[in-house]
Amino acid sequence: RNVKFVPLRSHDIQADGTWHLGLDNYFTPTAGSQSPTDVGLTYGLLQGKLEVGVDYFGGQDDPFYLNAKYLVMPEGAKRPAFVVGGYNFGFAKDVTDANLLYGLLAKTCGPVRLTAGYARGKSATLGPDADMLLLGADGYLSKDRKWWGAVDFQSGDSALGALSFGVAYSFADNTSVLFGYDIYNNSALDNTLTTQVDINF
Repeated sequence: RNVKFVPLRSHDIQADGTWHLGLDNYFTPTAGSQSPTDVGLTYGLLQGKLEVGVDYFGGQDDPFYLNAKYLVMPEGAKRPAFVVGGYNFGFAKDVTDANLLYGLLAKTCGPVRLTAGYARGKSATLGPDADMLLLGADGYLSKDRKWWGAVDFQSGDSALGALSFGVAYSFADNTSVLFGYDIYNNSALDNTLTTQVDINF
């Protein structure tokens, strides 16, 4: 389940000593436009409790962003998993430094994993609604665990607020591709299709 959909909703942590490469594309067919491709690289540390990473958004003047995630408490029989993290730490003041910090709870209920959390970013960069509610559900769609689906909601009218859903297929234990759709809360933003390739090594 290392497919990245809405980037900060997942409580999965990259395995210790392993790398994760993600190639994410977002485009708007009706408008004929495409957002910069996100090439992300993360690495697992501390016996699977911490991951750190960097994202490169092609075609931007300030393309690099940092991210990190820490597993505070793993999921138990009667308790949810709890993670804290941050992402979109850019280097251009009030342009790319959204600096989102978040906390997430996640609990598996039968075939479905439910996620809920809260995030806060820098209002000077994000604009209004820099505080966001995070909700999501995901699960495997086939017994062989090759098919996986998810739906996520991120509140607010910033560029990050959206209802997103998609389906992923694993070609191998370490390689998968996802097809998704994002419906933004802000009606001034065009909805986007997304394709995401994820490889662990």
